[in-house]
Formats: sequence, structure tokens, C-alpha cells
Amino acid sequence: MDASLKQQFTSDLILKDDSISDRWNRFFIKYDCCSVHQVTSTTNDFDTTPWCTTSGSCQQTNSQIPKACCKDVTEDDYINAAASCHATVTSGTYKDSCFARVKKLNDEALTEKEVDDFFTGLIIMEASKTDTQSVKIPSTTQAKRLKSNQAAVSAKSDQAAIDYQKLASEILRQQGLPNFSQQ
Repeated sequence: MDASLKQQFTSDLILKDDSISDRWNRFFIKYDCCSVHQVTSTTNDFDTTPWCTTSGSCQQTNSQIPKACCKDVTEDDYINAAASCHATVTSGTYKDSCFARVKKLNDEALTEKEVDDFFTGLIIMEASKTDTQSVKIPSTTQAKRLKSNQAAVSAKSDQAAIDYQKLASEILRQQGLPNFSQQ
């Protein structure tokens, strides 16, 4: 998850082009979170992304974090996010980390590896909604790990947990593995 953000995040625009950046931005809005690790200042996970180092526009727009990370924005109005959020990263104007958000989904303390697997699954799920041919299906070992992590998350009624359960079931089906949650 961390590597995906740091290596492939190139834009804070939602273009609905199914690029990795587009998926991340929609993910930040849909799951009310920002970045992998908690944003605490203008130094954050986005500093080393292509968006801020090479091909992106963070310097041109004076942004320190994507506008999709600002509180109370939607896909329709994120572009008008307050500069106090995305440019100066004023405390209280942006969302908690996605890692922290997923931990809240479960009463048990999840490990960072479990959360990473969860987000990998969610990103695959978001990708598969529009282009199932380009989705890389995890190996059997990864699918078993996703199934194991599904049990830790499935008890929650949060939409992310529901999405995850559907994703894990589909991956198990595609891998030809038994799905015990449907038996």
C-alpha cells in the first residue's frame, strides 16, 4: 500500500480514468481517510510521490496533500477544497490516515501487514469495478491470506468491510478455493 502510493501517485485530480492516482483519490473520499500514515505537517507520505517530485503538480498548485484528503469534500466539490487543508495542512482540516481508519473498523488490533493486505484488496476491488481484464489476481497464498483477514474484518457493518468481504469471496472463487463464509 505504502509503495503503491509513493511510486504511482501522480495527480490529485479525479479524472475517472481508473489510473492508480484516480483510484487513490476516490478511495480517500469514499473511505474518509488520507495517506497511509497520519499526516501531521507539510512533511508527509506525498513528499516522495511522483505527484510532488517529477510528473505531478503539487508545486504548481502549492499543495502539500491531495484535495481529496480534505474533510467534507466529495468527488463533485473536492477541487474547491480550502487551501488551509491542502496547501498549509492546518490541523483539523484533513482526514485521519487510511491505516488508522481501517483499524477503527475492527475492535481487535490489526497488524500493519493485515491492514496492508486489506487495502491491497480494496484497491484491487476498485480496479475490478470497471476493467476486470486488467486486474492482477493474487496468488493462492495471497488469496488465503485475504480470506484469513476477511474473518477479522467481516464482523463490522462498515461499508469497507462489506466491500472487502465481496472482494475476498471473488478472489477465492477465481482462485478455485473454497469460500467457507458462503457455506
